[in-house]
Amino acid sequence: MLIVEMPGITCVILLWWAAAPGFAPVRRLLETHCVACHNGPRGTMGLDVTTWRGLQKGGSRGPAVVPGRPDDSAAYLMMESGGMPPKGPRVDPADVEVFRRWIAAGAHWPAGVALRKAQARRRMP
Repeated sequence: MLIVEMPGITCVILLWWAAAPGFAPVRRLLETHCVACHNGPRGTMGLDVTTWRGLQKGGSRGPAVVPGRPDDSAAYLMMESGGMPPKGPRVDPADVEVFRRWIAAGAHWPAGVALRKAQARRRMP
């Protein structure tokens, strides 16, 4: 946030682009909640979330991610409605919001990155 003060006027400018999430939390969300079912050419509903190409192509519900347009992105809409994942813990609403903001900010996906299912973390004795 930037506050600009002028005689008799105070302006508050919100820098939305500064708050756009990076790829790391989006990667964690997809690997934790989505990759187990939506991977490879035979992913559930024809969706492969392991690559940027797969997200853009989408599945039977259309493109999973449309950069700059979360309300046209099937993956966001399914998470936001609580429809995905159908089993197991739901995606935390704060993580869904991070996903929405990532899409709204252009959905940057680093070149050459392919996702894989998150490994269960071992507890140390």
